[in-house]
Amino acid sequence: MSEQDSPSQDSSRASERPRPEPGSGVPWEHRKEIGRARALVETITLSLVNPTQFFRRLSPGGAEFRSSRPCGALRDEAAELGRLAVADAFLYCLAVALVIDVISSIPMICALAVQPDVVLLPVMIGGMLLLQLIAPMVFAALLHFFLKVLKGASHPLLATYRIVCFSSAAMLIALLPFVGQLLFLLWGGLVLTTGIVSVQRVGWGKAIAAVVLATVVPLGYLLLRMFFPSLLGW
Repeated sequence: MSEQDSPSQDSSRASERPRPEPGSGVPWEHRKEIGRARALVETITLSLVNPTQFFRRLSPGGAEFRSSRPCGALRDEAAELGRLAVADAFLYCLAVALVIDVISSIPMICALAVQPDVVLLPVMIGGMLLLQLIAPMVFAALLHFFLKVLKGASHPLLATYRIVCFSSAAMLIALLPFVGQLLFLLWGGLVLTTGIVSVQRVGWGKAIAAVVLATVVPLGYLLLRMFFPSLLGW
């Protein structure tokens, strides 16, 4: 009879299990190998359940090249990698937005089943989808600006855009009834801030300050423009 493993041996074996290398890629970046549907589900799950591990695996998108090739070739390869990194983040954001729009449109689909309207539903879904694709670009630009002001940006704007896009799955929490919006603000903010800390390699204080400024400043401007336009010279 073989002897049973002791708890210390079990723990040592668990510690020997290979861990993902930093920047090794999230499941969505390996969707060609594991399939798009599985990659989407695993990426959403990992980003929401364990954002620290998720963003450690997320590559910032900016690559350093140490080679003897001409500078022009290096620039071309860097530009190509940048386009691929943007495409990865954009397609993931598009997939998440489609999932959110389909789920949030279920009540309207049921209502239109009683009174069909072939125009209203596609227009509303298309409008929401467009907004969900433009908003991450604008917010990433604002967030990166404040990171630069706070001297907390270790990588270019591309990295910040990827953080924002791969944090977008937190919007699914907002679909929960009653407490969804509150949970989205709390957990979604934590996921985004964790991404900034892990990818941009900045302290929690600067990361939180950048997120708050990127959220409050445009919101405050819109409120002033709506209720006190004279203060802005309108």
